[in-house]
Amino acid sequence: MRTQDLSAALGAADAGLRIAASRHGEPLTTGELAGLPGPDGDLTVAFGAPERGLPAILGVAPEDVSRVDPPGGFDRWLNTVPNQGSEVVRTEEAVFATLSPLTLPQEEKT
Repeated sequence: MRTQDLSAALGAADAGLRIAASRHGEPLTTGELAGLPGPDGDLTVAFGAPERGLPAILGVAPEDVSRVDPPGGFDRWLNTVPNQGSEVVRTEEAVFATLSPLTLPQEEKT
């Protein structure tokens, strides 16, 4: 895992699947997991901040986040904490909630 400027990370040759973790994204389900790369695949995941989520950081209207034409340079916008009980999830919690299912081996995703 490495940390770098968002635009550089999304434009890197080894960025792989570029995921925006956001409550405005598509809810992550077991069916969605089957189509994602396993722990050996290239994956770039971006998280917002408690005071500003990714749509606000990128200047994207939350209602413009869609699966058809994902904005902000991402391949997918995923809500990895669906039905969250609060308006925001702490970044530390979002990292674990997001990376845990995304890094499951392929055979466990089906």
